[in-house]
Amino acid sequence: PYTYNQARATQGTYYQQPREVKHTKLETHFTKFALGLIFVGVFGFLFLDYFFKHNEAKRLTQEAKEFYESTELKLALMKSDQALMAVNDYIPAQMLKADIFTVQKKFKKAIDFYTKIIESGDEDFLPLSHFKRGIAKVQNEDSESAIKDFEFSQNKESLADTSHLYLGIIYCYHYQDYQKAIDYYSKIKKNADLEEQLLVEKSLCYLKLGNVIESKKMIQQYFSIAQNPNSLSFEIANALGGVQ
Repeated sequence: PYTYNQARATQGTYYQQPREVKHTKLETHFTKFALGLIFVGVFGFLFLDYFFKHNEAKRLTQEAKEFYESTELKLALMKSDQALMAVNDYIPAQMLKADIFTVQKKFKKAIDFYTKIIESGDEDFLPLSHFKRGIAKVQNEDSESAIKDFEFSQNKESLADTSHLYLGIIYCYHYQDYQKAIDYYSKIKKNADLEEQLLVEKSLCYLKLGNVIESKKMIQQYFSIAQNPNSLSFEIANALGGVQ
């Protein structure tokens, strides 16, 4: 028979079990809450650390730019290094450091830094990095490799004209493909900053192709606007038998 004591024992188990489960759930909630606070704290710390380091890198890069613009290259390099110590992949500092190496004619080092920026895949910096790397490669006598960089940068409107100019120069002087050089020169829109150089380069290419009439036309236009004609223009004029 089911005794009174057995009934009390069963009743006690019945009522005690929910209290134990409730206590366990409370501990679980507390643990989750504590872990949440830890996560928020760690995340907040990392965010603040990121924020302060990037601000420091930005400040140092700005100082480096000021030194660069005043041609104090050693100080500019020092400040850009400090910026990269704060944030080792801070692209503006990498770009500036590459520019400094280019001015110092340390072209291989400049190319390495431009390549790092390109490999980062940051689209905001890709066209300019390709353009500047192309210039460094040309100055490092690697015109063949520079073509791909200028072909990339020509798609950026603000870099299109100068990219076409460099491509024309490469095909003219490196490959002696004068017609292709003229094709690239012809893509350049009216640009006062490039007009004089463009007339001389096109005149040379037409001369090499045996088109004396076009060559003479270009060099005459050049002499009509140039205040300080360069030596190449006089060589072309002499080859044409003089320019009136």
